[in-house]
Amino acid sequence: MTGNEIRERFLSYFEKHGHRRVASSPLLPANDPTLLFANAGMNQFKDVFLGSEKRDYARAASSQKCLRAGGKHNDLDEVGKTARHHTFFEMLGNFSFGDYFKEDAIRFACGPNSEINYYLGEHPEDPEFNRPEHVNGPGDTTMEIWNLVFMQYNRVETAPGKYALEPLPAPSVDTGLGLERFTAVIQGVKTNYDTDIIRPAVEFTARLADRHYEPDTPEGFAMRVIADHARATAFSVADGILPSNEGRNYVLRKIMRRAIYHGRNALGFEGNFFHKVADFVVDQMKDAYPELETSREFIGRMVRLEEERFGSTLTVGLQKLEALFSTATEGEMPDYAELARLYDTFGTPRDLIRVGLEERGFGVDEDTYNEEFDRALREIQGASAKGHAAAAAKANPVYAQIAERAGAAQFTGYDETRTDGAKVLALLRGEEEVEELSGGDEGEVALDRTPFYAEAGGQVGDTGVIVRGDTHATVNDTPPSPASGLVVHRVKVDRGNLRVGDTVTAQVDVEKRDATRRNHTATHLMHAALREVLGTHVKQAGSVVAPNYLRFDFSHFQPLTRDELAEIERLVNYQILRNERVQTDLVSLDEAMRSGAMALFGEKYAEKVRVLTVPGFSKELCGGTHVRATGDIGLFKIKLKKARREADELRLKLALGGGASSSQDGRDVREVEGGVTVLAREASDLDASALRQLSDTLLAQIKTGVVVLGRRADGKASLIVRTSPDLSKRVPAGRVIKELAPIIGGRGGGKPDMAEGGGPEPQKLSEALEASYQIVERLLTEQAASA
Repeated sequence: MTGNEIRERFLSYFEKHGHRRVASSPLLPANDPTLLFANAGMNQFKDVFLGSEKRDYARAASSQKCLRAGGKHNDLDEVGKTARHHTFFEMLGNFSFGDYFKEDAIRFACGPNSEINYYLGEHPEDPEFNRPEHVNGPGDTTMEIWNLVFMQYNRVETAPGKYALEPLPAPSVDTGLGLERFTAVIQGVKTNYDTDIIRPAVEFTARLADRHYEPDTPEGFAMRVIADHARATAFSVADGILPSNEGRNYVLRKIMRRAIYHGRNALGFEGNFFHKVADFVVDQMKDAYPELETSREFIGRMVRLEEERFGSTLTVGLQKLEALFSTATEGEMPDYAELARLYDTFGTPRDLIRVGLEERGFGVDEDTYNEEFDRALREIQGASAKGHAAAAAKANPVYAQIAERAGAAQFTGYDETRTDGAKVLALLRGEEEVEELSGGDEGEVALDRTPFYAEAGGQVGDTGVIVRGDTHATVNDTPPSPASGLVVHRVKVDRGNLRVGDTVTAQVDVEKRDATRRNHTATHLMHAALREVLGTHVKQAGSVVAPNYLRFDFSHFQPLTRDELAEIERLVNYQILRNERVQTDLVSLDEAMRSGAMALFGEKYAEKVRVLTVPGFSKELCGGTHVRATGDIGLFKIKLKKARREADELRLKLALGGGASSSQDGRDVREVEGGVTVLAREASDLDASALRQLSDTLLAQIKTGVVVLGRRADGKASLIVRTSPDLSKRVPAGRVIKELAPIIGGRGGGKPDMAEGGGPEPQKLSEALEASYQIVERLLTEQAASA
């Protein structure tokens, strides 16, 4: 009997006994923060058992997809070693919601026991071997295959550490039968890996590696790991769980990279292979789980991306790990600080460092390993941050005197861009303090309160004005603080006089501040994307965050590929389209470091620091100004060049949102006739809905001008044209699209402010986008001539 037949026989049996056949819930738990993954058949019925959800049936049967690789139930380390442990498995179950109880449950399970255990060893009649205490014990000879749970109470916490049992609305039944284990019994094999459920994936992996499967070899172990992890990967991705660096997504990444590591290290795979095994799983399981076939292409793409991301990191990181082991004293485990440096500097995955330890006989349980590793990592990263925080900045003595006399200025710029009632504490002309600055004078102003951000962390200082009655001074720059807590504004007094003791209004240039905020938050998204794509060793090594551009420096062991650049850009734009709210928290430096927030080398931090978080993607220490939500950023595009000194020092220069300016070098944003801004670019990674949303965002960013976006999909090209209201009569979007669409072999139309079109020639999309600038310019010229 095949595994598929066993699944069907089980479900059919309980259907005949009045049970509703219920489809498996996704591995991604719905509205249940207590679970990383669905790990038991009863998960989807929890609210029914508690009485908070009513269904039109009192009996159910299901085959539930389960994943145990994190949290309380974590079988990851045992996968491939034992006969019965897996990350992904199926749990057959029958359930009663206040209907039948113990007597019928035992009758359905064919026995008087609440558990069914099976002995697989050579001495079934000998009680010395076939004993209850051997169930699920070492040796794989006796395993639990069926478990009945009789539910009568719900345990609730009444006080910290204290619990009470509350009776459930009605006694209920939850039973589970492990499909893989039961199939091993029915098919008469010794391990789950030898059943027709998993063995085909093992054999497929062996064929890919051009080897025979020999169970008792390191290669055989690797094949079992790969087969198991490919099942977990295919089902997880199909259910919307994608590899990344947090929570359940990190667990999936760990599973995938563990499989890729074993394939490369034990089986000699040099290129991408894991996506082929995942695709084989889709072929094998699609009839029972149609969602796999529906998501086949997406599964393949996600797995290939992860293989490509991991490839270079694995090669360099494992070389460094091997070098560390070769220099260590034989029999002695390397210090955790050295292991943590491999992760921090070269991106060697921490879970694979642990695998390397195990392969060399250093057995460390996961909790202890993680605690010691995290402690060492905090010491490495915290030492740098604290050291720089303690360093005193050298300054001109006059600044130190002002700071000592006046105290630290209050920065109000997180909440406002205009501060009324600020007091002038000091004025400087050149390097000397003065009592007054008059019309035409240039100097520096120190205020007790200011919304102006002083240059720090790569973010340039604000510009704006300081005014009082008829007195008007232009703030041309707010340089780095020259002494602790002191903010100086470099000004030119346009008219009137500024005197020490004056009460003034300080007003930041809002348009430049907004553009700078967009670029600064984009820095954080890009930093996280770089670490996602290249590895966690990547750290910011310098930056400039200005209103009209962003430069980002970082260290990496090789130049970026075009595919890596494209993936970084895609990840950042995805976070922008999600429009996640940006969170800021003020915490102690130690608390921030413990939370996993990134501290930047070379920065000085106070004992209280601001932590900026884009939920699920980025967390950094940062005192700069940022957008309220990621969607405020708009379009993100990368330009790359080598740094001056070292080939592996890269700088990324981006033109973002309102910060983009006219150019003659092929950039997307250009000025045409009369200074009108035109932005034309391809965005083929987006669907039609997202393309329209992006056009809204970009039009809002440029305020006045024309936005043209194109995409290629399914052998066709499509275009959308947006014109700002003030230009809709001079450059109607419908007119523009009627001239663009024929270039891609199609037609288009629309209103003066928005128009769309498409055609069957996607290869000419770039030509159409380039033609946008000439078409808009010609329409403007014609309109001006006829006026």
